[in-house]
Amino acid sequence: MAPLQVLLWHILVPALVTSHLVAGASNSSMPGPDCHMCGNIEIPYPFGIGEGCGRPGFNPYVITCDDSFSPPRPYLVDVEIASISPETGEIRVFSLPSYLCYNLNSPRIFTTYDFQWTLNDPFVISERRNEFTAIGCSTVAMLKSTSYYTGCVSYCVSIEDAAADGDKCTGLGCCQIPISGNLSTTEVRWNYKNGTDYYYPWEYSQCSFAFVAEKGWYNFSRQDLILDGNNSFFSRSS
Repeated sequence: MAPLQVLLWHILVPALVTSHLVAGASNSSMPGPDCHMCGNIEIPYPFGIGEGCGRPGFNPYVITCDDSFSPPRPYLVDVEIASISPETGEIRVFSLPSYLCYNLNSPRIFTTYDFQWTLNDPFVISERRNEFTAIGCSTVAMLKSTSYYTGCVSYCVSIEDAAADGDKCTGLGCCQIPISGNLSTTEVRWNYKNGTDYYYPWEYSQCSFAFVAEKGWYNFSRQDLILDGNNSFFSRSS
């Protein structure tokens, strides 16, 4: 199965810490210019590319620059960075959606991909800038963290009965909910149906998707309900 493409979400860096470190760094203590550009992405202090470039003795600020891509791409742990803003204390990253896809010939057989990520201190996922979205016609998707559990439900008895393109995600084909603040881990869980729904949604909507992403980033389309795991509506564009 081909990998899904990526979407955007926000990690919150405590703004006071970041701005204090930037303002308090003298020119003599700042690392060289090779530490702060990866491809087209600027990596501002206190972050830096590789050991010896970021804030001394603070490993979470070390960024990896993968030059196997053209242009190279920066990574925080194993997640690609889209941008870093010391002014707002935010990092925008690309992330993978989770999915559950039923086998059309036997709905009791399904394939899942559950994206999980754990942030190191002092990073948390921005409550203000992100939301949890689930897409599908027989979908119960749950977002789990260390001491946090929430989720939403999306149903539709046919593609035609789903919400219209561009409508809000209120449960007819997609659902959206806010997330809690101070989350440092995310994991999507599924309550799958094992082929018991009386209206056989896997015959017209094979896959469900769920993800945490930037508020306002996703716009619903009925076309998204008929995608399989080899296709995706997700884009690398910001």
